[in-house]
Amino acid sequence: MSFDNALRLYFTKDEVYTRNIRCLTARNLPVKVLTAINQGLGAEKASDDDAENLSNVIHLCIGARVMLTANLWTEIGLVNGSIGTVIDLVWGLEMDPFSSLPLAILIAFDSYSGLVFIGYNASIVLVFKNQS
Repeated sequence: MSFDNALRLYFTKDEVYTRNIRCLTARNLPVKVLTAINQGLGAEKASDDDAENLSNVIHLCIGARVMLTANLWTEIGLVNGSIGTVIDLVWGLEMDPFSSLPLAILIAFDSYSGLVFIGYNASIVLVFKNQS
């Protein structure tokens, strides 16, 4: 019996970070480090707890498992806690993937029941960066 896909509970954020980096590294794919664009006085110094559990830096790669931390569209299953798999990261034609955040991230959510993104076998959701 394998526990590779089992839900894991950790006591600290450091333990979660260590596990996440280990899983990303094991994929043997390029990992994109995404750094938040902070807005507001002192925002870059705010703790994860003060920022509604949002980190200033996240690491992603194709195939990474991710979790929604907000209700995006409850009627079709895009709710806080939904788990999905990163399919791709998308940049605009004039954007530099090495120095800019992606325009969107394509994620196949396990619980998604909406429209199918043409050209893919799974139901894909385009998740755009938050502009607030």
